[in-house]
Amino acid sequence: MPREDIEKRLIELIPELTQFHDADLQERVISTWVDACDLGNLAPDELAEMPFSLLIAECPVSFLQHTRGVTAVAMALSEALRQAYPEHPQMHADHDVLLAGALLHDVGKLLEIGRAETGGGWIKTMSGKMLRHPVSGTALAFARGIDERILHMIACHSTEGDGYRKTLEAHIVHHADFVNFEPLH
Repeated sequence: MPREDIEKRLIELIPELTQFHDADLQERVISTWVDACDLGNLAPDELAEMPFSLLIAECPVSFLQHTRGVTAVAMALSEALRQAYPEHPQMHADHDVLLAGALLHDVGKLLEIGRAETGGGWIKTMSGKMLRHPVSGTALAFARGIDERILHMIACHSTEGDGYRKTLEAHIVHHADFVNFEPLH
């Protein structure tokens, strides 16, 4: 599938990809997603079939649902903090940084999870056995020139980040991710 077709379909499946104020950052985030689909040998429509976690037997939530759920919770939490603490700018997340981090937090899973050669199920790939998705996702985003604050969220959103999360946005994405995971686990 040509890159422009992958990009168009990703935007249809993940409309949050168009909610950036910064057009350059939006293009970098979309390009990171296209790269991940390409390197993971996954068509965008497969993201609606792929489980978001192999740690949950017969995972009932797709990768696409999880990504959009984490993004929705992160953005809602950011708005709640802004309303609760209007006089405390340290409690006001940067919209585009948070949106990018939420959308990209699990992008490395497109390299970590793949189709089994037989049976059509989903398995951990060789890449996934060697590098967990926070590492591969950070590498994908770095290759597209994504801001360090966003790389920090991708790298630190999971258990690898325990004790290392330095920004409000990183804390928000971490908690949004786990509230979309733990009840299912």
